[in-house]
Amino acid sequence: MSIVKRISIYLVGFNLLILGISCLITSTYGQSAWDGVYVATSKLTGLPVGATTFFSASAILTFCYFLTKEKRVFLSLITSLIQSLLIDFYLSLVKTLFPGESPTTKILLFIVGIFLMGLGISIYIRAKFPTNHVDCLMLSLSKRFQLNLRKAKLLGDSSAIVLTFLIARSITPGTFIVLVSLSPLVQFFSDKLDKLFSRVAYSGNQSI
Repeated sequence: MSIVKRISIYLVGFNLLILGISCLITSTYGQSAWDGVYVATSKLTGLPVGATTFFSASAILTFCYFLTKEKRVFLSLITSLIQSLLIDFYLSLVKTLFPGESPTTKILLFIVGIFLMGLGISIYIRAKFPTNHVDCLMLSLSKRFQLNLRKAKLLGDSSAIVLTFLIARSITPGTFIVLVSLSPLVQFFSDKLDKLFSRVAYSGNQSI
């Protein structure tokens, strides 16, 4: 795959991911485990969500370095910086497009947000660029404590939920819905994309 295609795939997937995160945050019904930490910290400090995302990412990647002693974990700062820059833009966009506070609007944003996150992740990981800080934490925990990826992700996400509760003193029920549904959605979309790319590749070979 050419570098141009990789960059294109990465940008499309990552923008969908951040748009999904913004929809979830705007819904106020729940968000992914680590996004809950960023939002809670934002409310506590008064800083934009993008800023708290980047500061949290820096702390997480420093922790990953102590776990693995691998300096390359800091490459994920690039992805985290892009995420922190995009999140405030998309939050403003979603709040402008959906200014209503009705339960119907919030439920719609919550559902759409989960699906966009799953689709975005399944697309951007195909580019095989440095992972974001949350995925880096999962991989670092897996390597350091000899855990499979599912257990490592559960450990990381559980830590995030505890942190959110300590900061905000509450957890929205929707956070647990996101926690159990996101991984199956990523797998679902990844399987569909595998079939789509296989068909495209086959069609391309046939036309040569």
